[in-house]
Amino acid sequence: MANWLDTLTGVPTAARQQSEAEVWAQYAHNAATALRTGSALPEINVVGMGPVLRRGERAFFQGGANYARMYGGHGTYTTTGLLALGSPAFMLGAFAATGVINHRRKARARRDAAVQWRDHQRAGIIATNQRLMVHTDRGWATYAYGAITEYYPDIASSSLTMGFGGQGAPLLLAGPPVPAIAVLVAAATMPDRWTQDPRLQSLFVSVP
Repeated sequence: MANWLDTLTGVPTAARQQSEAEVWAQYAHNAATALRTGSALPEINVVGMGPVLRRGERAFFQGGANYARMYGGHGTYTTTGLLALGSPAFMLGAFAATGVINHRRKARARRDAAVQWRDHQRAGIIATNQRLMVHTDRGWATYAYGAITEYYPDIASSSLTMGFGGQGAPLLLAGPPVPAIAVLVAAATMPDRWTQDPRLQSLFVSVP
């Protein structure tokens, strides 16, 4: 089987002098053009990578991206109660120290409860005609295109944010493969209108 980068670009490795970002930019452009014209994307073989494809499922590419999820922490904390026996000055100091400790714990819990991007890590990704498979330190997770209710691609920064209608924490992916992921997500979630999405128009411009 051909090198997977050869499959992405259609150009043999020996004849290609491109960075990883340039290879992915070319692939994203080719994928956007192919899907717009109704052409099939080249497939890759995922046997030996871990996940098992479903009947009729076809894998298009694999890669790596930075990963994060947006959610809030539990925000709970425990207070410290100090039984101090001694002189009035000693007791006053002990109570003051207890107050400082509890205040710091409360502030830390408040920060933890804030909704923010968490679980930052490098993740492996396999993109198919049905879903994204993302491998993190918790193993493989599946994100079906049909479960995506909103998406926010930023092609210039190679990032993509996706929401799932409250059925899961928003997902952020960033890195060279992400414009290609944005193409698949857009084509799957808005099959009749994705080519008019102004956020994706740069993908239809030939890569130098």
